[in-house]
Amino acid sequence: MISSSQVLILRCWLEPQEEKEAVAWRFRLENPATGEQRSFVDVAGLVAFFQEQYGGRPPGASQDKSAEETNSSV
Repeated sequence: MISSSQVLILRCWLEPQEEKEAVAWRFRLENPATGEQRSFVDVAGLVAFFQEQYGGRPPGASQDKSAEETNSSV
């Protein structure tokens, strides 16, 4: 069962690349309650994980019909 809230620790760091002066962001999520860790090589992977785990829609995805009706009446 999924809890209604979770605490996650997000670590972000710059990692040097082979190209001179190039760096890349790396990300790691940790659940301190379970010790589970997940690493990501780019922000797209991090965002995809959140969308998959927590039900977020990707940018530009169409809303369902009931949400469109609600938004159009505002």
